[in-house]
Amino acid sequence: MRYICHDCGYEIPSDMDFCPRCGCLRTNATTVGDDGMPADACPSCGAHIDRGAAYCPSCGNKVPEAVMVMPRANKMGMAAIALALIPGIFNIFGLGHLVLKQWSRGAMFIAITVIILYMNGWQLFSSNIMIYLITLAVYMYQAMDIFRYVYIQGGR
Repeated sequence: MRYICHDCGYEIPSDMDFCPRCGCLRTNATTVGDDGMPADACPSCGAHIDRGAAYCPSCGNKVPEAVMVMPRANKMGMAAIALALIPGIFNIFGLGHLVLKQWSRGAMFIAITVIILYMNGWQLFSSNIMIYLITLAVYMYQAMDIFRYVYIQGGR
């Protein structure tokens, strides 16, 4: 069983009561099993804790939350992801940014769309390998930008 500091993410050795990096108490740390998943044991006394319990039934200490929680996208974020990926296949970029009210980034990607279409002779798909690679790079960049905005920045 390992203890991961809730404040800095450093692994606290089992013989220490405090995190050597930030000084946080080990009782506030997240208990992690050998597989890397949060363990269902109390970090203070080692008693079994049911999933979802807020306090240890044995010692009464508060159970720390998991260190890494995958954020969920709201409906607006899911719509932005769909509008970034699906029209992006057809070389239309920036719609997902407009849904998230990122006006300047959306306008930039729409301008890139117009430039790519102009270079391609106003056709959706290109037989020129250089234009294809540029389009693929823009598609990947705008998709990563949308995912970063929705999942990491929380869609603010």
